[in-house]
Amino acid sequence: MRAPAESPTHRLDARTEDAVGQAPLRYAAAAVLAAILILAVSPSFEAGRLAYEAGRMQEASVALERAVAEAPEEGEPYLYRALVAVEIGGLASARADFEQAIARLPGSAKAHYHYGDALLTAGELQAAARELSRALEIEPANGWARYRLGDLLRARGDVAGALRAYEASTRADPKGAGFHAIGDLALAKGDAKGARQAYAKDLERFPECYEARMNLAAVRLQDGDTDGAAREYRASLRDHPGDAKALRGLGLAFSRAGRYERAIGALAQAIEVDPKDAEAQAALRGARLRQRLWLAVPVFVGGILVGFALGRKFGRR
Repeated sequence: MRAPAESPTHRLDARTEDAVGQAPLRYAAAAVLAAILILAVSPSFEAGRLAYEAGRMQEASVALERAVAEAPEEGEPYLYRALVAVEIGGLASARADFEQAIARLPGSAKAHYHYGDALLTAGELQAAARELSRALEIEPANGWARYRLGDLLRARGDVAGALRAYEASTRADPKGAGFHAIGDLALAKGDAKGARQAYAKDLERFPECYEARMNLAAVRLQDGDTDGAAREYRASLRDHPGDAKALRGLGLAFSRAGRYERAIGALAQAIEVDPKDAEAQAALRGARLRQRLWLAVPVFVGGILVGFALGRKFGRR
């Protein structure tokens, strides 16, 4: 979802909490009570959670070690310690804590989702399917679990099933990443219209998404919409100044629109950023050649007209 690189797990930031952490009403009161009890018996837990959400993993690890020692009967410290362990060292060091968390939080869609997410990232598809399915049994409207189920089905080669899961994720969580994945599937099968529509919807939700913006620009360029492609490449460059791929795409859009001077400028900038970009180098040579030919046309036509006029003049004598 989205801008160039993301963590292998979705951290419990505000957006993910909206999508994942809202348990059904029958669990909500228990969750609030559990949080109050954890804070009462483990002052280290809140410090660890905040450090995790801020990306300070080593600090979070130390605080959550203390939290588990302070409240070994509570599930949340184990869950957050597992999430920190995934960030630092992968699933191997987190597996036991995930299982301890689930044992203490059997009705937590959040715990099952995050364990399934980590298992999927590690390539353990069968176990991931079990945990994601359990999360959806507890919370059918869990958009992130449906999204990751789509990723799992796609990894198994079930493209139709993946598409259904991604579409379900957009209904469960319209602010989630489902439209981006739908766009990727459409692009892979050559459905330019479907890809264009899905990426446009994704960008309404996440205007900073690098991949969606670049893919939408490429689809527009492929469709011959050079103005639309240039607009998307410019938008990407506002978020990622000096990006060689966006500069190259902008140069290609200008070149195909016959705006050779601008094309040459953008492509030269792309090569300055990435001197090994062979595609930009070839496009720059092509733009310069077309510019020379374009500039030569008036001279050529003018020469023909002058010759024709002189021929008529001297032909009368």
